[in-house]
Amino acid sequence: MRDEPTVRDVMHREFLGVSESDALEDAAELLIRENADHLVVLRGHEPVGSLSARNVLAAVLSEEALDDDVATVMQPPVPTVSSEERLADVEERLLGEDAGHLIVTEEGEAIGVITERDLLAATTTAREPTHLHEGSDPAVENSICEVCGSLSPELTSVNGQLVCPDCQGGL
Repeated sequence: MRDEPTVRDVMHREFLGVSESDALEDAAELLIRENADHLVVLRGHEPVGSLSARNVLAAVLSEEALDDDVATVMQPPVPTVSSEERLADVEERLLGEDAGHLIVTEEGEAIGVITERDLLAATTTAREPTHLHEGSDPAVENSICEVCGSLSPELTSVNGQLVCPDCQGGL
């Protein structure tokens, strides 16, 4: 039996990926359709780059054609982490990355993504909630707003979602 959680325990197995030869316009449409901030650029199953919404916007603003391919504007790949690494060992590395996520690999192939939110959720579920407003679900074991994803010491149940004070007005 494992004592400490690993990356595999909290990673997302589904992630958005494109190939280097995909049209930049198609990648931009995927970012918009999926309401995503980034895409993993793959060569087969191997992560070879990263494409963020910021990269696409920069290409548009610099008047690069959207019919170029992803390879023309992709950034170096986001660092990878083994699925078997302990969360405690990747915490500092993950929080230090500008991208806010790491690609999870096994034998060089991308199998998932771990984000700052995943790490926060995993570490806060091990603790008692700091404070919940009256009317909140007492079974909640973390303090992550389900609307904006921010860490909050106060959550209220609104329409079946746990939300922070900043998001309560918008629901």
